[in-house]
Amino acid sequence: MFMNRNRQGEARRRKVKDQSVELYIERLKEIESLGQPDSDLGPSDWNVSKGQSDFVGVTSEGSFARYYVVVEVEDLPTQGTNRELSLEWVGLTEAEFMRRITGLWVIFLRIDDSQPFKGAVDREFRFRDIESLREFLDPMDISWYPAVQTFRMIEGESYWSPDWRCGDVPNNPENNS
Repeated sequence: MFMNRNRQGEARRRKVKDQSVELYIERLKEIESLGQPDSDLGPSDWNVSKGQSDFVGVTSEGSFARYYVVVEVEDLPTQGTNRELSLEWVGLTEAEFMRRITGLWVIFLRIDDSQPFKGAVDREFRFRDIESLREFLDPMDISWYPAVQTFRMIEGESYWSPDWRCGDVPNNPENNS
């Protein structure tokens, strides 16, 4: 009897996770459709308030030139495990998404092994709000990946860094559309 309940609970969790992935990809497609041809795909109020929780780009300026930059919006209901445990995020308003943010985590990852390794203290940063994050990132002239592609990269498709073995196939950052 206990084993049967355990299997049923596991089946429900798997179903929520599967539904969540489908709904989140649809949400990301909507976010992409709202952007203008010249709009910045990086973390901004307009895309975070609609639920985009992760961002990946490639820098071209500064001490992290030609590094991946990964930004995670902390405690957003669409962030990884939060999204997989519940579908409550589907009906949230933009204001409710923004109220849930507790910070933004940034990490810079090497694109290939030839780049110098930097320890966590030199490549991980936290910010309280999007404005201070943008002040830090904007001078780096970042080329951001589209929302759906970012999600797939974070999930391990066509994404590889010697610092984070999330995927198994190196992605060419020169062609990130």
